[in-house]
Amino acid sequence: MPSDRYIDFANSDMGRRLVNAVGLPAPTHLERWQAGRLRPVEGTLLISAGPLGDQVRQFA
Repeated sequence: MPSDRYIDFANSDMGRRLVNAVGLPAPTHLERWQAGRLRPVEGTLLISAGPLGDQVRQFA
């Protein structure tokens, strides 16, 4: 996983130009887990899209 410094740089004006010029993928900010939260992330969380998804759907 890229460090937050790289993500911040790559999403800055100068960093975005450099990342595009070199052909690197543009990273997005990810929501980080914090201790004490009831849910791991806000919104919908996809656990599995394969055969395991049918088995875990009952818990969603």
